Amino acid sequence: MTSLSTLDFSENKIISLPEEIGNLDSLFTLNLSNNKLTKLPDSICNLTGLRKLDLSDNQLEELPESIGNMKSLHSVDLRRNNMKKLPKSINKLTDLWYFYVDDHLKDYVLDMIKKNLKSF
Repeated sequence: MTSLSTLDFSENKIISLPEEIGNLDSLFTLNLSNNKLTKLPDSICNLTGLRKLDLSDNQLEELPESIGNMKSLHSVDLRRNNMKKLPKSINKLTDLWYFYVDDHLKDYVLDMIKKNLKSF
């Protein structure tokens, strides 16, 4: 399935993903919203060409630290999960146009943005 560009697994009560998800290197859009995911495999960060990632409405507590490797991301939706913080590598996603998080993470995101602006 090397030419698969969009994968929509939303609303399927999925509790985990196989490591092999990282082999779908031609994906541009991955929708995993409205499932029961608590953790993502590290291999998901191998999807370096991914542009849209929807993880909303799951039970995620954290993201893989290597998410910063997904530099092609334009849109990320993390709303309605159980995350208390975000990995520091998230600030490497410099092509983001849309970054949706819950209210309790907004200050965290703003602090990361301020730190990045100081480094210019």
